[in-house]
Amino acid sequence: MDVISNYEEVVNNFLNGLRITSEQVYTALSKLNSNIFKVNLIGYSENKNPIYTIRVGRGKTKILLWSQMHGDESTATKSIFDLFTILNNTKFTNVTNTILEHCTLYFVPMLNPDGSDIYTRENFLGNDLNRDAKALVNKESQILMELVKSLNPDFYCKGVMHEVF
Repeated sequence: MDVISNYEEVVNNFLNGLRITSEQVYTALSKLNSNIFKVNLIGYSENKNPIYTIRVGRGKTKILLWSQMHGDESTATKSIFDLFTILNNTKFTNVTNTILEHCTLYFVPMLNPDGSDIYTRENFLGNDLNRDAKALVNKESQILMELVKSLNPDFYCKGVMHEVF
């Protein structure tokens, strides 16, 4: 089964529009199949909103992906949930089984829930998390750095963190 020609079956219609709030993401997380997706609380934002990671797969290669470091940039978050739909759809098992057999994927679908709720690039304290990769002043940045260190992933969004490692 071809994912592209079956787009309507894989798009997550729950998360739509330009703005996605933390509550929408939390609701979407609660709907994930717990037999496939393991959701874990990894910390709290500056405004005490929960930040989660989702693990899927059983492979040797570890891949870490995160989204909404800037609260007003929701495109990747929507894509992550579309991917979750694909990984959970039995029509695509030939593709997904290969991915999940060889990789363990870790997702942080919303690193900046405070910024998403007020629809701004910055976090609750008015800081750009992208600029905090070295200083690690903000809780969200600290959480991400701890996750990178603890997982030691084979692949991750190194562009943001390359100066640190």
